[in-house]
Amino acid sequence: KLNPTIVIECKGFEATGSKLTDVIGDVLKIIEAKTSQSFFFLVTDGRGWHRRTSDLQKLVDFHTHGQIDMIYTRQRINELGIAVQRILKESQ
Repeated sequence: KLNPTIVIECKGFEATGSKLTDVIGDVLKIIEAKTSQSFFFLVTDGRGWHRRTSDLQKLVDFHTHGQIDMIYTRQRINELGIAVQRILKESQ
């Protein structure tokens, strides 16, 4: 609990507005708290991102800089399961 191997943050939005910007703050808190041995995955989706592309771009930038290991959508959620299984298998 104090030193997780895998951290998964899930956010889904149908509305636009400041809640999408709040995701950035939530993600930054996780980035600051996680260790270099932790994997951080973000699952997010929803039509709200179409109007908040600058906030979505910030999340993509975190991924590009290695601060988020991968960003998943509902369409790719099974890939998250595969990644988690691989990490758990390799850690045994």
